[in-house]
Amino acid sequence: MKKNKSPARVFVYGGDAFGWSVDKDRSHLETALGKLGFVTTRSIVFANLVYAVWWNQLLSRRFAILRLFNPWAKIICVITNDITQAGDDLRRIIGKADLFVCANSSQRDVLLSKGVPTQKIKHDPYFVSPNEFYNLNCTRDELASELKIDPSRLKGRILVGSFQRDSLNSDLSKPKWQKDPELLAQVMSRLPKDRFTLVLAGPRRHYLVSRCKELEIDYVFVGDASAHSGMTDDVNLNILGHETINKLYNLVDIYLVSSKSEGGPKAIAECGLTETPVVATRVGLAPDVVCADCLFENADEGSKILANIDAMNPKKLKEFFDTTKGFYSEPARLKRLQGIMDAAK
Repeated sequence: MKKNKSPARVFVYGGDAFGWSVDKDRSHLETALGKLGFVTTRSIVFANLVYAVWWNQLLSRRFAILRLFNPWAKIICVITNDITQAGDDLRRIIGKADLFVCANSSQRDVLLSKGVPTQKIKHDPYFVSPNEFYNLNCTRDELASELKIDPSRLKGRILVGSFQRDSLNSDLSKPKWQKDPELLAQVMSRLPKDRFTLVLAGPRRHYLVSRCKELEIDYVFVGDASAHSGMTDDVNLNILGHETINKLYNLVDIYLVSSKSEGGPKAIAECGLTETPVVATRVGLAPDVVCADCLFENADEGSKILANIDAMNPKKLKEFFDTTKGFYSEPARLKRLQGIMDAAK
């Protein structure tokens, strides 16, 4: 794709300042803008466009002050999460933004229902790099050893993956309601204990680890589990690099998403890129890309799908994998971003 000859100057705004999902979105965005020839500026004063990677932060006092120095720049607003219950905050954002970027059709439908014109809505799900997530030509034993898991521990078992944090940072004994880890625990508790093992990874898995013990769910935690017993925060201890997460996707037989509220999750795209089957609730990106046979509403439905993992339609799975790889290729992503920038002029 050719670079823009007279590129806009873009002030990229927002982040979570912890290196988590939104910060990665920002990093990928800035890289892609550079490849298209756009100039990013650290000062809003010199910007033609403001590209906000987290819509709620446009309502902050900090942005209100920044806006005083440049009230003319157009605003591109990324919808990061489920906005069905956003209420007054969403109404205020609609009055501020010139263009909205949605990750899924549900977000788009909400904006349309609030009177946002179609031409002011663009589609660009959170980017996941195919250079970071891809299928590995490795055996289960090789991957288990690299992840410091005894391969004999996994022999003959169906491995179900879950790598998203599930506990509240303010009280690690409580579930993060958006992720609904209790539903995940109930799904796993209904499966034959001699066949299925839950593979957990990442920080703040305290609630689910506790429920696995209470419900006698067989599980393996990849990381340092010392923080779980004392309910101490392991956010600086168990954040894993994408190399390790990629190995985990390649290790498991299937990934389980039990969320109640999502914009993504990115795990669904990561599954597609690593050729990992996924079973998910009907949230966020899932209804748009996951085949209907792999979507569930409750624990009984979820466990039934997992129990019949061998009956999954290989043709539909391949379609999911191939579509994801095509969608997240660099040319496709740059084309979508160019369309967003053109629409914001």
